[in-house]
Amino acid sequence: MGLTIVAVSTFISTILLSDFTTTKVASPGVTRNQAIASKHPADWRFNYNGPTYWRSKPSAQWRFAESQIGKSRYGDTGDVYRAMLPFSDVTSRTSLESYDGPAMVANVRTVCRAPSLKNSSISANGLVSPHFGNATDSVSAVLNTTGPAEYPKTERDHTFQQMLLVNATTNIAADGFRDTNGGTPPKRLRNLTYEMGDVWTKAYDASGGHVLSATFCFFNTYPAQIYNVSMSGRQIAREPSLHPRKIDDARLQLGNEKDSAKRGILDLNIGSLLNVSSRLVDFVEGVPMKDGPTHDPYYRTLGLERPSMSNTTWGMMPPAQEFEQGWSANPAHVSLFQSIIQDTEDPATAVQGLMTRLYQMVYYNWLEEYDLKYPVNTIHTADRLIPTRLTGLIIVLVLVAIHLGLVLTTIVLFALKTKASALGNTWHTLAQTARMTDGAEGADMMLDDEVEKWAKATGRDSDVCGITKSGENGKVGVQLLKQRKG
Repeated sequence: MGLTIVAVSTFISTILLSDFTTTKVASPGVTRNQAIASKHPADWRFNYNGPTYWRSKPSAQWRFAESQIGKSRYGDTGDVYRAMLPFSDVTSRTSLESYDGPAMVANVRTVCRAPSLKNSSISANGLVSPHFGNATDSVSAVLNTTGPAEYPKTERDHTFQQMLLVNATTNIAADGFRDTNGGTPPKRLRNLTYEMGDVWTKAYDASGGHVLSATFCFFNTYPAQIYNVSMSGRQIAREPSLHPRKIDDARLQLGNEKDSAKRGILDLNIGSLLNVSSRLVDFVEGVPMKDGPTHDPYYRTLGLERPSMSNTTWGMMPPAQEFEQGWSANPAHVSLFQSIIQDTEDPATAVQGLMTRLYQMVYYNWLEEYDLKYPVNTIHTADRLIPTRLTGLIIVLVLVAIHLGLVLTTIVLFALKTKASALGNTWHTLAQTARMTDGAEGADMMLDDEVEKWAKATGRDSDVCGITKSGENGKVGVQLLKQRKG
């Protein structure tokens, strides 16, 4: 066993290193000036010939921070505040665990209500999917929100941009309706009946078949404001995938799950509003943001982008159901929207998720142009080699304990069982040496008969001895030559 312990002990350092792994550890906080907005957004705000956000795939599924005031319910997300992370590289966003300082925060509240469709009609326009209503039709819904109508953090009104969401069934395309090219629709679709609920209005044909459902969604487009905020959370391995078929993580990120850690986002604590209106130029030159137009420039950019084959409508059908690509949004947007609405069955959450992603596309597209800087303190994680388990340490401690046990056992056995030893105290060594002083002391004073008696008594009378001189030290000694036989 001792040899085994000695052999294994040569690998103690390797055994201990087996407990160490490379993992993410929070680094010390760093304060630096960070650009979070533009001093003069009017310089780029009207650049509508830039990227087509609805038709383009997002470059990332950007992480953000979120806080909610009040409760949400079906058809009303409540006041949800989302803060953008002003970092262009993905590592800075995924490794962020703490952020203290100014940031842009938008209230992305979305409310959906059942519209009145009594004066609406359905027609087909060439090869394009069936068209609901005309450009001059007026569709309205009564918006009754719970609680105060004012924006809780700015004490200003919500500014809602309305959008009509239509979910058509396969019944609408029966009877060759799509081939009428704007002609008279089939008889069964001429006099529709409607059933209004809290969120959806359903339309039925003459035979009672469900033709479509519609809801009027209102999305808050009040300009994002700059607040002193605190963001906190855990680092994440990666942001959600951009692949349309791997949309689950993006749906979870933008959905209505309450656990921020599961969604991979940060918790947001909103502080005071910064007084920066005098440094921001809105749609009208010289008008401070808080006193200027009420629509956020980011949403304004999105609203002015029109599909090529429909001046008012973006198709959000799954690719398998899409007939014409000229009016369809990018498949990434379609997949996100369809995934959220099918999972939550809440159009408000789906519209909120889609508009948040589009908002982020505009925000990060201009991020490199931002020149409004503030000091922010951030804590990011970094790769560090640290012990993450105790297996190696336990093995080494067991080896040390066994070694000490063997040493103590050896000491006890040596003390109890040793009869003769070349080691130990001087008295122990002398105790094992034959005593010769009885014959040597007084021998020079003894008579011959006394010596003879002593020799016989000790058995030495048969010894034949001789006197020799040592060649090493010159000492003279008595040496036994032989014993005489009796």
